[in-house]
Amino acid sequence: RTLHDRDFIEIVNGRAELRPEADIDALPEDVRQLVVSRLDRLSDSARSLLWSAAILEADFTVEALAALSETSDLDAIRLLVEELVSAQIIQEVERGIHDFRHGMTQRVIYETLSRMQRMKLHRLAVNFYRQQPRSIPQTMALAFHLTRCGLLPQAVEVVVQAAETAEAEQDIDGAIELYRHALALFPDEKSIHQHLERLQALRESALQPGE
Repeated sequence: RTLHDRDFIEIVNGRAELRPEADIDALPEDVRQLVVSRLDRLSDSARSLLWSAAILEADFTVEALAALSETSDLDAIRLLVEELVSAQIIQEVERGIHDFRHGMTQRVIYETLSRMQRMKLHRLAVNFYRQQPRSIPQTMALAFHLTRCGLLPQAVEVVVQAAETAEAEQDIDGAIELYRHALALFPDEKSIHQHLERLQALRESALQPGE
C-alpha cells in the first residue's frame, strides 16, 4: 500500500505494475532486494532467460525467448519456463504465451541490464519479429524493439507499411488499430496522427446513410 500511495505502482487488470514514469532507483531498497532475492533462488540458466523475458516485456513465447537466448533448443527453454512458472515469477496468460506475474519484477530486471546488454537483446528481438508472420501484435512488437534500438524512422515505416497493406485490403479498422497502437510508441510523430485522422474520416464517410 505504501508503494501505491507514493505513486510507485498502479493496478492494471488486477495486477500491481510499476508506473512507467516511476524512478527505479527511488524504489525502497528492501523492495528491490526482495525482487533480487527471489531471482537468486533460481538456476543460472533461468535467471539468464529472465533477461530475455524482461526485454520482451509481456506476451512472450518460447520461440521468442529462444531467439533472444540464441538457442534452437526449444525443449530446454520450455523447462526453464516451467521453473519460472513454478517460482511464480511468470505465468501463462494463454496457451503458449507467458507474462510476468508482476510488472515491477520485469522493470527491476530490465534496469539491471547494461545498455550494451539491452541493445544486443533488442536487436535479437528485431531479427526475430522480422521473420514472423505479420499481424498487428507482431508489427507493433517489431516497431517497439526498433524504437528501443534508436531506429525510430524504421519503426514508423514498419507501422505505416502494415497499415497501408491493411487499407489496400479494405481492412480500414485494422489500419486504424495499427495507427492507434503506434501513437503509444511515438505520440509526437505527426505523420501517424495525419494517417489516423484520414482513415477515421474515411470510415465515418463510409458509414453515412446513402453512401
